[in-house]
This record gives sequence, C-alpha cells and structure tokens, in this order.
Amino acid sequence: MLKVESLNWGHREDVWDPIMERYESKFISHTPNSAGGVEVEYTLSNYGNKAVRKYSVVFTPYNGADEKHIDEHGNCDITINGYDRIKANDKLELKSAKPIWYSFAIRDVKISSIEVVYEDGTTKKCEGNYTPTLTEVQLKYPTPTTKDTVTAIIYLVFFVAVFIIAPPIILGMIAGVPGIIFGVFVGLFVGLNMFTR
Repeated sequence: MLKVESLNWGHREDVWDPIMERYESKFISHTPNSAGGVEVEYTLSNYGNKAVRKYSVVFTPYNGADEKHIDEHGNCDITINGYDRIKANDKLELKSAKPIWYSFAIRDVKISSIEVVYEDGTTKKCEGNYTPTLTEVQLKYPTPTTKDTVTAIIYLVFFVAVFIIAPPIILGMIAGVPGIIFGVFVGLFVGLNMFTR
C-alpha cells in the first residue's frame, strides 16, 4: 500500500536565523508567497511488499469557499510525476521545486488522485478528495475478522478468570466469607481499572 503522508502546502522563503547568524530556507505553511506562489511538500510511504517504480500525484487547489480554484487560463489540477524508486517499507520525502500555482485565493490543497506503477509492471490508482493522507480506501475502523473476535473472547475469559474469579477464591481460603466479599471488590476494581486504560 502506498500512502501520501504529511501533505503540507505553503511557500519557501529565506528567514534570518539569529542563532546561526544566516538566512535559512524555511517552509511557511498555508500561505502563498509574495507573488501568490504555492508549493507542496509531502511524504510517500510504501507499506506494501513491492517496490514502486513510478508515481503520479494529482493536487487540487481550493479557495476560501471550499470550491476548486480555477485560474484565468481554466487550469486547476496539477499532476506531479516521479520516477524515484521507493522500496518496500520505505518512504520518500518530496517537495515541488518551484510554486505550482500563483494565486492569493488558494486556501487549501488536496490530493484528488494518485497512481503508482510497481516494479513488476502492475499499477494501482486511487481517486477522491484526500487531505492530508491518502490510503487505499482504508476504513478508519475496519470490520473485525474472525481472528479479532476469537482474540477478544480469549482476553475476556482471561480477564474474568484472573480478576473476577481468582481473588475471591484465594481470599476466601485465607479469610473465609469476608475474604470472598473483599476479593470480589478488589478483583472488580483492579480488573476494570486495567481493562479501561
């Protein structure tokens, strides 16, 4: 799976660093430069088991009304193609070498699609408005699998055995009926405290 992470838009400018006593190039987020120039910075992370050979990321600018920003020439989306190899379980930090739009009206940048070509020749394309992260249509809370359900049942049985059943039995053997009552309360208190963390 390829993920676009840490999407940031804004502009670069030389800012005086009083400690180093020199100008440093810094990325100023969410603002165009003095000419309205807008750049993007982002990280491509390859969480799959195949290396990426080529990628195309389509960026879409939006104005303050959350509408697509279209310039005087009718242009909107910008596609950035890359040919840097991204190994499996590796990432690549990227930035546009120069502004890709010039407009003071731009207030947000989103990814509308991304297409990747893997080294084995297979391709994958995802579309939609993603900000700031694009994934291969992952659910935020995926549907539990059978394995997840079995694991949850095992944890529940362990919880009941160790924190609900064991303390009253142990304290009952030591102190009789008062020990059983005290053990129930101790087990519930400690168990629920640990379980709800």
